[in-house]
Amino acid sequence: MIQIRTDLALEANEIYGSGKPDSDGIFSECESSDDIEINRVRISSKKGAEKLGKKIGSYVTLEMPKITDRNPDFSKIVTLKFRDEMEKVLSAFSDGCILAAGLGNRSITSDSLGPRVVSGLLVTRHLKEYMPQSFGDSLRGVCAVAPGVLGTTGIETGEIIRSICARIKPSVVVAIDALAARRVERVNTTIQISDTGISPGAGVGNKRFELSRKTLGIPVIAVGVPTVVDAATIAVDALEAYMDDTDREKLAEELLPPYYKSLIVAPKNTDAMISDMSGIISAGLNMAFQPGLCYEDAIIFKN
Repeated sequence: MIQIRTDLALEANEIYGSGKPDSDGIFSECESSDDIEINRVRISSKKGAEKLGKKIGSYVTLEMPKITDRNPDFSKIVTLKFRDEMEKVLSAFSDGCILAAGLGNRSITSDSLGPRVVSGLLVTRHLKEYMPQSFGDSLRGVCAVAPGVLGTTGIETGEIIRSICARIKPSVVVAIDALAARRVERVNTTIQISDTGISPGAGVGNKRFELSRKTLGIPVIAVGVPTVVDAATIAVDALEAYMDDTDREKLAEELLPPYYKSLIVAPKNTDAMISDMSGIISAGLNMAFQPGLCYEDAIIFKN
């Protein structure tokens, strides 16, 4: 059967969840405002984790279909909503340095989200270390790295991050990466925040060294945007109006050549949307990391 691949806990819950509150240790809720839908999925048991194929923890998903209009006023609203959600997650780590890790390959547009985000962050660790008399406690220590990918460095991304953590001892790692979605309409219009860590490359079937509390010894907050979708799932969805789930998956399995089943698809406007989404995330993180920073100041670092 065709594999249904998604990095979004929201979609996994739609596919495999029962829809009943707290069923199998899975709880979900949704709220909407300003044309933004915020979905929260919490997995509290091993049974629920196995059912959804996700780790025990909390997943927050912001859906904003209107982001494709590229309206600056709406982008600001999304940025502030994202900041609010990040502040909630980071509230448990009020002290110590933050390490932001931009995962992915900047040379591949659909995989460049992480490196683009960290290039727009306000980094302050060096300022606090070398100019403490000027900044003191007014800035939180933030450092950032875009470690590249195994194919260009010869080093596992996780090994690089773990080495950095051992040296600078941050209180938390915020890892930013591109994801894969099940639904086309969620590509480049969705942001997921989770407290469970991340496995670079998992979205496209190339799972690498896991970044999590288990491997790094410190909490890892994952921020991701789905930038691609499986071509095979698009074919399955095209048959949706004519047959049920099982039948259309079987037909797509029979009709699609093996090569097609491995295709990963990105929209033609990916370059523009990645630019917009990376700017939203970097500005939102800047404000979440430095609570005294206003929106107008947070966006000037965008690269």
